[in-house]
Formats: sequence, C-alpha cells, structure tokens
Amino acid sequence: MRVKFLAGLGLASALTLNAALPAIAMSPMSKTVVPMVLPMNINTAEGEWEMYVPDRNPSRALYGGRLKAMDVYVAKMYEVSHHMCSTGRQSPQLSWRFRAAQGPGKSFRITCKAAGQVARAYGLGDREATPIYFSYEEAGGERKTVNIPILKISSGQKLTDWVAFTANLRNANNR
Repeated sequence: MRVKFLAGLGLASALTLNAALPAIAMSPMSKTVVPMVLPMNINTAEGEWEMYVPDRNPSRALYGGRLKAMDVYVAKMYEVSHHMCSTGRQSPQLSWRFRAAQGPGKSFRITCKAAGQVARAYGLGDREATPIYFSYEEAGGERKTVNIPILKISSGQKLTDWVAFTANLRNANNR
C-alpha cells in the first residue's frame, strides 16, 4: 500500500512511502522499555523543542551502513512529536532545533498530523526511555524520563523507505 503525506516541513510536494501496514491499523504498543542507543539531550521550553547530540559526524553509518545516525535522530524527533501530540501535550506541531557537536543547526517543523501518519506507516514498537528536560520559564524545570514508543524502521522495506524519507527532509532543509 502507498501512503502519501506532507512532512510538515515546507516540502513542496507530497512524499510517498511504501507501507506494509493497513491504513488505520497500528501494531499494539509494547510494554517493554529499552534504553536509548545514541546519546542525545532533548529540551523543551515555551513550545519550542531542541535536540542536541554530542555526535561530531551525524552522517556516519550505523548498524551495517544503511542507516545513518541522523536517520535515528530524525526518528526520535518524530517519535517524541507523535507521543506529545497523541497524549494531548502538544498541538498542532512541534518546532525542533537540531544541533550536533559540529556544524550548523537545523530546524524542523513536525505537525501532529505528519507525526501520526509516520507512526501509522511504520508502526510503533518497544518503548524507549527518553529523558526530556521541561523548562518552566522562571520556575526552573525538571528532567523527566518519558517512555516513548519507537518507530519500526530497522529492517527491510521500512528501513529503505525511512532512509529515503530522511534524505528528502535533509535535502529540503538545505535549500
């Protein structure tokens, strides 16, 4: 089946993903909680989100070469966006600022609609313990660990589609 959607990032045309899932079916979310694989800091204040990674080379290959670190970072932004939208904590979009240890920052806007479409297209698996720092303006803030379901992008056609999807996002962001 083919699922079309706008990524919510100012892309001029719809992106087409091949999905092996029924249009409205989502796999049941696992109760298993797994640790985060790549180090990253996620912060939010006044509706803005930031991901900082100590990675000097986010374009480096992981897990045998098809998936890049940046693919995993983008997946985490979509996972957090979907979780925050589906729990009613954020709407209608999340504005992300991505910063790596080297290089310029990148901005992403992920709408709740796009985050939901990605979650349905790829499915959600185990929950990943994700530390997020919530800032409360003058009142300080607190770090909470939120167990967020992860996208099923690790193999087969879904991996191929995800790599193409994130490459398109990066290219659109660099124009």
